[in-house]
Amino acid sequence: MAAPHVVRAVAFLKRIHLNWITTAIQSTMMTTINVLDNYMNPIHEARFNRAATLLLIEAGFINPNKMLGPSLIHDTHKEDYINFL
Repeated sequence: MAAPHVVRAVAFLKRIHLNWITTAIQSTMMTTINVLDNYMNPIHEARFNRAATLLLIEAGFINPNKMLGPSLIHDTHKEDYINFL
């Protein structure tokens, strides 16, 4: 089950970009996350106690304002991965 704030952010984004498919919305959410916490300190990964990268943070701390103007959207499908292999 998705968190209510994530569902609202997705609904808002879908309303603005009517032609976007689900993977485009997911990609936007995952590539526009914050790397700073609410105190403007870098988010740390627990295992090595170092600043986390976008790949380590994954999609845990979304930023709805950044989602309005993404700079990168991954529009991939299952077939893209199969063709790559």
